[in-house]
Amino acid sequence: MVEGSILGSISDLDTVSFNTADEVRPMVQFAKALQSFKNEPSSVDLFGIVHDFGNIAASEILAGEDEGLANDAISNWVLESRFWALVEIIIKYRFSERDSPVESSKNFNEFTSRSILQDWILQRNPNLRELWFVMTWLADALKLDPIDEEDDVDVEQLQPSKWISTKAELQSNKPRFVKNLDADAPVRTNSRISDSDANSDRLFFKKAFHLLLERDEEELAKVSELTNNWTFSMIIAGTQDYIDPLIDGSFLAEDDSMDLDTRPIGIKNSLLWRRTVFNLSQQKGLNDFERATYEFLCGDVEVSARVTNSWERQLLLYLNNIFKCEMESQLVELLKVKQPNSEELVVVNSMRVPTKSFSNLTEVLSALASSGNEIVKTQSEHPIRVLAGSILTDNVGSILENSLDLINQTISGAQSSLLTSNGYLLRMVVHFAIFMRLLDSSLLSDTDFTKFLRIYITRLSLYKLFDEIPLYVSFMPDESDMIDSYSFFLSNMVLDPKDRSRQLQLIRELGLPLEDILKRTVNRVFEDTNDHYSPSGEIVLLKDPNTTSKVDIKLFTSVLWLVEEKMWTDAVEATIVIMRRFLSRGKVGSLISFYNSMEDLNLLLDNYKLHHSVISDHFGSEGTPIVSRARLLSWYQVEELHQNIKFIQTFMMLNSHEKLSQLEVKTALEKTNLLGSAQELDLDVRERAISWYYDLLQGSYHPPEYDLQVYQDFRVMYVPFMIETLFGVLTSSKNGILIKQGIDLVNLVSDDAYQLDQLFVQADKLESFLNSLANVSISAFETCENGIYE
Repeated sequence: MVEGSILGSISDLDTVSFNTADEVRPMVQFAKALQSFKNEPSSVDLFGIVHDFGNIAASEILAGEDEGLANDAISNWVLESRFWALVEIIIKYRFSERDSPVESSKNFNEFTSRSILQDWILQRNPNLRELWFVMTWLADALKLDPIDEEDDVDVEQLQPSKWISTKAELQSNKPRFVKNLDADAPVRTNSRISDSDANSDRLFFKKAFHLLLERDEEELAKVSELTNNWTFSMIIAGTQDYIDPLIDGSFLAEDDSMDLDTRPIGIKNSLLWRRTVFNLSQQKGLNDFERATYEFLCGDVEVSARVTNSWERQLLLYLNNIFKCEMESQLVELLKVKQPNSEELVVVNSMRVPTKSFSNLTEVLSALASSGNEIVKTQSEHPIRVLAGSILTDNVGSILENSLDLINQTISGAQSSLLTSNGYLLRMVVHFAIFMRLLDSSLLSDTDFTKFLRIYITRLSLYKLFDEIPLYVSFMPDESDMIDSYSFFLSNMVLDPKDRSRQLQLIRELGLPLEDILKRTVNRVFEDTNDHYSPSGEIVLLKDPNTTSKVDIKLFTSVLWLVEEKMWTDAVEATIVIMRRFLSRGKVGSLISFYNSMEDLNLLLDNYKLHHSVISDHFGSEGTPIVSRARLLSWYQVEELHQNIKFIQTFMMLNSHEKLSQLEVKTALEKTNLLGSAQELDLDVRERAISWYYDLLQGSYHPPEYDLQVYQDFRVMYVPFMIETLFGVLTSSKNGILIKQGIDLVNLVSDDAYQLDQLFVQADKLESFLNSLANVSISAFETCENGIYE
C-alpha cells in the first residue's frame, strides 16, 4: 500500500463519462479556493487552502445525502475530507513545528504529573509526537461518516439501569445467576448474568468502545451515567491526569481557578492503573466489546482489532498500542532516574503490561494491506487511503511520481484504467501536488508537476470549464510550458465571442504572457491544419460559403484572438496566410465565410495602417531598431490584403447575383433593378480581372520572387474563373443588353493591354471560353429578331 499508486490506473482522457453534479461542482469550488491564493499569495496561508479543500469535501457529503448520492460516492467524499484533514495536521507539523527547539527537563521530580512529563517527552521525540497527531486525526475522522454502519448503537437502545433482569431473578426464590450485583461479581465468582442483561452490557461496551476511539469523553461519561455504569465511569477516570499546581506550576500558564489544596502523586498511579486495566482485560467471561474497551484503555490489541472491520479503526488501535508502549517506556525511564530504587518501581516492574504488536506505523500499514480480514484488506487498497498512507510514511514524492508514471502509461495505451468512473482522484492528486509543490518545490520536478497540470487542464476542457483553465496554467513553473499548454487548449477550442473575451480577461488578471500565448495559438492552428491545404490533387473552385469545412472555420477563427487583443501586425500577417491557403485550394466560399466572421476586414487594415503610422512617426523610419522590434509589415503585404478584400467582395456580388437571377422577374421595376445590378456586377468583375494583384506584379512594391509567383498563379486560377462566371450570369439572362455585355467580354480577354488571354491559355480555358462564346452568339441570333442588338 505504501508504495502503491493513487490512481491505480487512468483512462484515456478523451473518453470521459460525465457526471456533472458529482464532478463539475467540486472542480469549480477547488479552483475558487486556489484563486484566493493567486489573488493575494503573500497574505493567504497555504494550509488555509487545504482547510478550504476539506470544507468543500465535507459540504459535498451533505449535498450527496440531500441528492441521494450512492453510498460509494458519499464514502469517497468522507475519505477525501479525512485526507485533507490529515494533510493539514501532519504536513503542517512536519514543515512548521517538527524541528522547533525543545526545552530542557527543567526541575522534574518524582511528583511531576504524567501530562507534564508526556508533553515534554513528545516535544523531545518528533516521531512519537507525529504519531500522536495521527491518532488525533483518526479519532476525528471516525466522527465524520454518515454511512458508517459499524457503530449502530443508539443510546435509546441501552437499558437505563444495569442488570435489570438479573436483579429481578436475584429476588426470586431460586436465583440462577450471580448472587451479588456489583460489577465485578461475574468475573470474581465466575457466575452469569441474564442473557438480556449480557446483551445490554455488550451494546453498552460497543458504544463505549467507539466513543473511546473517537475520544468523545463527554459523551462517554454521559452514556455511562444514563446507564448506571458507575464502575466503568471510575475506570475511565484513570485516563484523566491530575496536575498539581504546586509541583507543576512552573510548567503551566496561570490559572486562578485551580484548587491549590492538593496532594502530589507523580506518575506511579498512572502506571499502576494501566497494568490493572490490562489485567482486567485478560479475565474470562468478558464479552468481546468489554474486553476491546479495556484493551484500548491500556493499549492492547489482541481482541479489539478483531471486533472492527474498519481500516481506520484498526489503524488507530495499532497506533494506540505503539504509542502507549513507547510513551510508558520513556515514563518508566524517567521514574528510574528520579527514584532508581523505589518501592513503586519494583511494583510497576512486577506487573504485566501490553507489548507492541508492530514496531512502527509503516509495519502497521503493510499488515493492514495484507490483512486476513478481507474487508480491511480491500479498504486499504482504496486510492485515497493509499495516498494517505504515503503521507503517513513520508513518501509523498515517490507516490506522486508513481501515479504520474501510470497516468503516462494509460494515455500512451499501455494499460487500462478506472479514471473514467473515478475522476475525483485526478482532481485530488493534482490539487495535492499543487499544494505540496507550493510548500516544497523539490518534491516534484518542474516537468512532472507540469504534466499533472496539463492532464487536469485536459479534463477541465472536456467539461467545458474554460474559465478555470487559465488558473491552472498560471501554476506552471516555466513560462514556455504556460505558453505551450495554454495555446494547445485555445487552438483546439472554437469559442464564441463572449468566451473569447473572458479568456483574455483571465489571462490579463493572472499575469500570463498574453501576446506570446496568442501568437503560439495561431501558429498551432496553422501547423495542425497545414496538411489540409497542401497543393495536391485536382482543385475544384468552390464559391458557395456552405462549402466551408470545420477545419476552415478553425483556421480563420484563430485570427480573432489577435484581432480582439489588437495585435494588428500579427492579425494582418495571419489573415494573409489564411487567404493564401484558401485561394490555393479554390476555397472561395471559405474566404467569404472568413470575411463574414470578421466585423470588418477593412477596419483591420485601417487599424494596422494607423498602428504603422504611429510607430513610424514617433520612433523613426522603417529599418531603425525600435521599428524593427515592432515588427511592421512590408507594404506589399498590406496591399495584398487590400486586394484580397476586394476579390472577396467581387465573389460575394457574383454569388448574390446568381441567386437573384434565378428569381422570376415579373414587373418592369424588377427588370430594371436586375439590369442595373447585373451591369454593376459586370463593371466590378472587369475591374477585378484587370487590377487584382496587377500593381503587385507590375508596380513599385517589389515583393520577393516567391510572392510574385504566388500572385501570378492565383491570377491564372481565378481571373478566367471570374470572367467565365460573369459570362454565365450575363448570358443566362433573356435580356439582350446583358447578353451583349457577356459576349463583349471577349474584347476584354483579347485586349493586349491586359493580356488576360494569356491567363486563359495558362489555365487551359481559352478554347472552352471561346466555344461558349460562339454558342451563345449563335443562339442569340437565332432567337432574337434583330440578333443581340434588339
